[in-house]
Amino acid sequence: MNASTLSEVFSYRQKTCDLFDTAGAVEAVREDGFALIPGVLGESEMAAAREALDRLQPFGLDGSSWSELNKHFKCVFNRDRLWLSYADRPGIIELAEALMGSDCHIIGMTAWKSGPGYDGWRVHVDQVFVPVPESVFAVSAALGEDRTF
Repeated sequence: MNASTLSEVFSYRQKTCDLFDTAGAVEAVREDGFALIPGVLGESEMAAAREALDRLQPFGLDGSSWSELNKHFKCVFNRDRLWLSYADRPGIIELAEALMGSDCHIIGMTAWKSGPGYDGWRVHVDQVFVPVPESVFAVSAALGEDRTF
């Protein structure tokens, strides 16, 4: 099924962005917290990703403590060369660089496999920024502490 056929049978309820509309996707991320970009992967790429996901076996810190219906695999690009092809996609890497700077880099690539009956996960943030007054750093410097973050 090609993209035009898909759009005839399925429509998104959320705002979507074109793969190469970096400015529009940046705006979506800033306004909504995400950018929905249809068509990033083709049908054969999705099938290959699904097959690779089915082959993953948990080890180390993989897993899920909140539901047996949801599996979480960490650093998948180290497990199968296929995942590397998803790390630097045209259109997507430009979005990452526009949001985080040209020196951004991938430190992990996770894969999630949710089974039938799994109803999703709560909204969360991976990092919370807390404003700290400059005077805190001035005190640390006066005490000779190196508090470089």
